[in-house]
Amino acid sequence: MPRDERDFLKLSSIPSIQYASCQPVISEEQALVYFHNRLKNPYCFAIIEKSERRFVGEIDILPVSPEKLPIFLRDRFFFEFGIRLLPEDQKKGYGSEAYQFALDYIYQIAHADGAMATYYDKNRASRNLHHKMGFVDLWKSMTPKIWKATGEPTHLITCIQLKNGASIF
Repeated sequence: MPRDERDFLKLSSIPSIQYASCQPVISEEQALVYFHNRLKNPYCFAIIEKSERRFVGEIDILPVSPEKLPIFLRDRFFFEFGIRLLPEDQKKGYGSEAYQFALDYIYQIAHADGAMATYYDKNRASRNLHHKMGFVDLWKSMTPKIWKATGEPTHLITCIQLKNGASIF
């Protein structure tokens, strides 16, 4: 199995770093199918360590349908972000660099009005990354979900950032 596929299998099998809407991939076959489907997604970008040219994670940048937005933002064009990094490559600046790339892309190329993301309230690394990148918490889920990292119930937090740091309030 090529190194990128092996690293993607590892990324997809660790419960603590899965997107809120995804279950961890269990088998190598599932990971390969998922990996090759990701390659076809124009809004999914690999995060590569520059000096070794090694896969360390991925970032998704997906257009948001207006009905997912609060009523007062439905006339605006938003992208939703999702990021996953291998545990050994966290806290090295890759997440911030990938988010900056994504923000530049959506504002300069796609001409979006803002970005949104969802994270588990107990996931401090994700919360810290979003706040560092200028996202503000918008709402908290009413019903807790089970966080795959610990098996504990936790709430989902949705946060947003508006172009040029504009305020939503």
